[in-house]
Amino acid sequence: MLSSILYNFVIDSDRKNFYSIYKDLSYLRKKHFSTKSYFTNLMYKKTAGELDHYVDDKIYDRIKYNYYRLDKKHPVLEEKIIFQEHLQKHSIPGTKLLAKFLKGTLVIDGKSYTNQEEIAVKLKELASKYNSIFIKPTDGSSGRRILKINKGEECNIQELSMTKNYIVEQTLIQHDALNKINPYSINTIRVITFKIGDKVYIPNSFFRMSIGKSFLDNASAGGIFVTYDIVNNKLGKTGYQLFKHGAKSFTKHPITGFKFKDTSFPFNRDVKDIVIRVDKSFNEIESIGWDVAITKDGPVILEGNDKPHMVMTQITTHGLLNNSFYKETFKEYFEDINLVKA
Repeated sequence: MLSSILYNFVIDSDRKNFYSIYKDLSYLRKKHFSTKSYFTNLMYKKTAGELDHYVDDKIYDRIKYNYYRLDKKHPVLEEKIIFQEHLQKHSIPGTKLLAKFLKGTLVIDGKSYTNQEEIAVKLKELASKYNSIFIKPTDGSSGRRILKINKGEECNIQELSMTKNYIVEQTLIQHDALNKINPYSINTIRVITFKIGDKVYIPNSFFRMSIGKSFLDNASAGGIFVTYDIVNNKLGKTGYQLFKHGAKSFTKHPITGFKFKDTSFPFNRDVKDIVIRVDKSFNEIESIGWDVAITKDGPVILEGNDKPHMVMTQITTHGLLNNSFYKETFKEYFEDINLVKA
């Protein structure tokens, strides 16, 4: 893994020259800025923008531990079954719940199945009826332990833990406009919302897609993310991978060749409306990162994250201090180390 990261770093055409990187690190060292953060936030890229707009892990960890909720799981956001029920209660479009797999028992329309061979048959029948299904752990995140079964495929029940809970959903059919970018995964928009008083703000958002033919779009699974200007409905020019997955830069999708720059999405106004509606249904949380898919019928909420990814946020905004909303909202964390200039 380390050798692969080093190799990608050396051959990276988007990398500053080594002398510039040395000057950057020397400057940041005087500010007691973490060297690790310089690399994980991809500040060595030519496209990274101003060094002074970034904060290091000491600062954004303080934000995570003090502003966001890390010590306990949110009972709705962290449990997919409860989350889907919450969306239905508030008439917000979500994925189609087909079944529940609860500690070795498959429940479909109130009927329970415990025999593993019968469970495999029933799951295959669901995949045949709905063309494709996803089986996701109810407490999962980052795309881990997700199983996809397409029509005609056998279900390997051994891939599922008999001690965990799963949700079985119909695979969404995304809008053709997103299929042109990447047809192999359900590509999603991560929209960050903040609720202050009775008003909801959207300080930033970014688009996520799989890098190859994987059905997972998660950056933590090696996927690509690119900034999305939700106000003007435009994708940025360059997409990135996280540093631990190679930190490659892309101006077009590596499989389809689709160029990102200035791409617009259908249902842009509906995306903004749906995240504001769903955000307002969670009165006790100030900030949530919503994952939104776009189907031919409009946007659908896949999940909400009450711990939005700070590194991806920094990379796509070119630094938290480059975003006026974050600069003001997190002012107390920045001022403590004199990062905000008068």
